[in-house]
Amino acid sequence: MSKTLLDINFKLEFAKKLVGGVIVDVENDVHAKIAQKSGARGVAPITILGKDKVQTMPDLTLIANIYDAVAIPIFGKIQIGHTIEAHIMERAGASFVDENENVDKPPDDIEHIDKTKFETPFSCGAKKLGDIVNAVAKGAAIIRLYEKEDANIVSLGSKLQKIKDKLKKVKELDQKQPDDPELDKIVEEEKCPKDQLIKLAKLDKIPIPIFASGFFATPANGAELMKRGFDGVFINTKVFSNNDNPIALIRGICKAVANYKDTEALIAASSGFTFT
Repeated sequence: MSKTLLDINFKLEFAKKLVGGVIVDVENDVHAKIAQKSGARGVAPITILGKDKVQTMPDLTLIANIYDAVAIPIFGKIQIGHTIEAHIMERAGASFVDENENVDKPPDDIEHIDKTKFETPFSCGAKKLGDIVNAVAKGAAIIRLYEKEDANIVSLGSKLQKIKDKLKKVKELDQKQPDDPELDKIVEEEKCPKDQLIKLAKLDKIPIPIFASGFFATPANGAELMKRGFDGVFINTKVFSNNDNPIALIRGICKAVANYKDTEALIAASSGFTFT
C-alpha cells in the first residue's frame, strides 16, 4: 500500500477541492445525474429500508451504476466503526468513505474507525468539539457538523462558532496553566483525549474542511451557513421530492453556496422552483 496514499496531507488536498461546494444525497443514478448537472461537487448514495426508514450501506450495484453515470466524487455511506463495510466501500470505488451516524443508528459511544489505515479519505459526522477532536486524531478528511434533521440554520451556525470559541479558550487555559481544573472539565465534557484537544487548539484553526448537514436545503440557507464559516454543505434527498423543479433548486443552492457574498447572485439563485 502506497505511503503517499495513506498520508493525511494527500487526502486533505482531495477534500479541499470540494470546499465551496455542495454534496447531495441520492437514491439512484437519475438523482446523481441531476445533481451533477445542477453543479454539485459530489453525491452520497443512500439506501433506505422499511417503514422506519433505516439507512444501510448502499447496495454495490447502486454504487456501480452511479460510478458509471457521473464524473463527480462519490461518498459511500457505512456504519460507524464497521471496518468491513469500509474496506468494501473503498474497493467498490467510492471517492470518500462516509462513516455515517444515520446508517443503522449506532449508539453515541461507539468507537470510530482508524482512518489512517485506509487509502481512501473519510468523512464523518460531528455534533460537538470532542467529536471533531477524535475525528481529526483518527485521520478524517472532512467533517459534517450536524444537529437533528432539518435543524435551524442559525443554531447550526452558532454551534460552529461556539466550537471555535471553545478551542480558543482551551489554548488560553493551556498557556496559562496546563493543569487548570477548567481545562479538565472541558476534556470531561467533550469526551476526548486531553493531549489531542490541546494539539488541535494550538493550531488556531481546525485543519480539515467542515461542512454543514441536517438542515432544510434552500439557497438562502446554504449561503447563510457559508457566511457563518462552513466550508460547504451536504443536502438530503428531500431536494428531489419537496419542490417542482429539483434541478433549479439544487443549482440554486450550488450557486448560492459558491457566491454567498454576492447579493445579486443570491437573488438569481432563489427563483425557478416552488416548494410543495
